[in-house]
Amino acid sequence: MNKIVVPITSKKFYEEKDKQDIKNKIDIISNKYGKIIEEVSKLEYLPANIIKSFIFIESGGDENATNGEAVGLMQISPLTVVEVLYYEYKYKRMSKEEEDYLIKYIGRDKYNDIKSKAKLRMKSSYLTSDLIKKPELNILFGTMYLSQLFDRFTENEIVQIHKIVTAYNAGLFSKTLFKVNNIDINEIENKINKINKTTANYILKLAGTNGLLTFIV
Repeated sequence: MNKIVVPITSKKFYEEKDKQDIKNKIDIISNKYGKIIEEVSKLEYLPANIIKSFIFIESGGDENATNGEAVGLMQISPLTVVEVLYYEYKYKRMSKEEEDYLIKYIGRDKYNDIKSKAKLRMKSSYLTSDLIKKPELNILFGTMYLSQLFDRFTENEIVQIHKIVTAYNAGLFSKTLFKVNNIDINEIENKINKINKTTANYILKLAGTNGLLTFIV
């Protein structure tokens, strides 16, 4: 798997002293969900450290975390899953290996119903919060979403993490997405100054100085 290059801004959310505590918490996530993360990482061609970092920020590793409609380790909602699956099928991204994985954890009949509805951008009655809260499915759907975003917002092999974070929080086609025409780190820093604090902090937690992507492997 090719290394993903993410520009790191000089701004920061975490201090140097926070890093060991974060590593300890990431180790807990790895010990509990590492096998799932590694399998999904291979299915979605996204490095495991990216998946672990999003799990840490989204839920702190709590598989029962709930925030409105968003649930689980990667805080995914049923409607987001519908959108993700819709684009997987529309653009023929869904592999046989991914389908086999989903059938394993959902069952063939339920999966076929979810698939047929998602192709029409409709939600199957089987696609419940309880279902997508399961770690095996939550991590897959969340990473599938991230994989779509990384493909969309990677230019010249460099990731525009600010756009990915905004889209993950606000939706794939949110009107709040940045209008950045290059990956100059100074422009990214300027954008951070202009957006809401929650999203700005999320970007810095990942790609700021002392951010997770600078030391989580």
